[in-house]
Amino acid sequence: MFFNTHPLNDNQQTNAVYIYKVYTDIWIEQQGLSSLMTPQRKRALLWELAVKMYKKGGDFSLHYSQLSEPKPEFFQQPIGNSQGDDYLKDEITTCTFLTRDLSGHYHFIQKPFMVYFLAEYLFDCIKNHQVGLLEYSETNDEVKSFIKMFISVNKQTLMYLDLSHLRLDHINLKEASLAGARLNKANLEGANLEGANLEGANLEGANLEGANLERANFEGANLEGASLEGTNLKGAKLGSANLKGANLKGAISFWNPLKTNLIGATLERANLEGANLEKVHLIGANFEGANLDGASLKEADLKRAKLEGAKNLNKANLTGAIFENTLEGIALKDVDLIAKLEGTKNLDKANLIGAKLDGINLEGASLKGAILRGAKLQNANLKGAVLEGANLEQANLTQATLEGANLSRANLRRTTFAKATLKGANLRKANLTGANFKQAKLGWKNRVFIWISQLFNK
Repeated sequence: MFFNTHPLNDNQQTNAVYIYKVYTDIWIEQQGLSSLMTPQRKRALLWELAVKMYKKGGDFSLHYSQLSEPKPEFFQQPIGNSQGDDYLKDEITTCTFLTRDLSGHYHFIQKPFMVYFLAEYLFDCIKNHQVGLLEYSETNDEVKSFIKMFISVNKQTLMYLDLSHLRLDHINLKEASLAGARLNKANLEGANLEGANLEGANLEGANLEGANLERANFEGANLEGASLEGTNLKGAKLGSANLKGANLKGAISFWNPLKTNLIGATLERANLEGANLEKVHLIGANFEGANLDGASLKEADLKRAKLEGAKNLNKANLTGAIFENTLEGIALKDVDLIAKLEGTKNLDKANLIGAKLDGINLEGASLKGAILRGAKLQNANLKGAVLEGANLEQANLTQATLEGANLSRANLRRTTFAKATLKGANLRKANLTGANFKQAKLGWKNRVFIWISQLFNK
């Protein structure tokens, strides 16, 4: 009958907070000759009853003598003598969810009403940045569940609120406004944060495992030590975010037109084991000490990214990754970075323009279509490497080993192969215009091919 006259929309029907609010507001907002108290006082009184009943425990009842002294401004008309100290006695005659026994003890007709008002009070304290009469840590699971519902219902007004240490697992915060909010150590496991704005929020140590972070904005957010294991990062914005020590194991970032943005992100010591960061913007990101074991950085934009000190880079999928200016300027003495690229088997379409990789061992590696224009590969081991269709224009491969390498259809314009070993290398349909093979070790077939090619290109 009640809900026939007070219909709820689809979203409201899924949240008990709406139901309790609609029902209890009938009495709270009621005014007239029969009502002594203002709606604000009624709500404050219900909060006081709920807090004191909860703290008292037992049968969750409270004697009127335990209520605080009423303030005149809370009343719409003077309190008559008939009310005496128990000013609430006559007021609740029209209330359907609160009763009084003959001894002056008040009870909510059902415990969930007490829980509802207790949660509403605690959320009001959070909203107004006030210290309450009861700590969140003192509440039971039932109260915490109601608080979570209040936060979900009010998701558009959560900016700069202190929600740290709260249990918010599997909460619906889709499109929520959480810019600047404090969520450090909060449990957001399985939460729906799709499209939420968390710009500049503090999520240090937060648990976001399995959360839906699709299109969420974390720009400038602090995610240090947070767990994002198994999260959906499709289209998320994490530019300049601090992910130092964060766990992104198994995180998923499928391509969309917006692309996931981790530009300038701090990923120091982050666990990216098995993370799917395909096509992600990682320009200028800091991977120092990060674990990239099994991570997929396929077609990721790693321009100017700091990869020195990254762990297990050789076990990551770097197919089509853009390394422009990432490795540029890394000299042979930087053996740590070179050691991590050594053994990498799939660098197809990788952008390594101007990279300094002298002495690197990429034996048997696949670099199909890779862009190595102007790269420094002196003394490099590319034995059996597949460089089909690669662009090595003006690259320096002096004394490099390319025995059995596949350089078919490669762009070798003005490439230096001085003293390089190319026995058994496949140069079919390669562009050899201006290439330098001075003192290179070549099989007789390649010698003839090079001679004819350069003869016709003069």
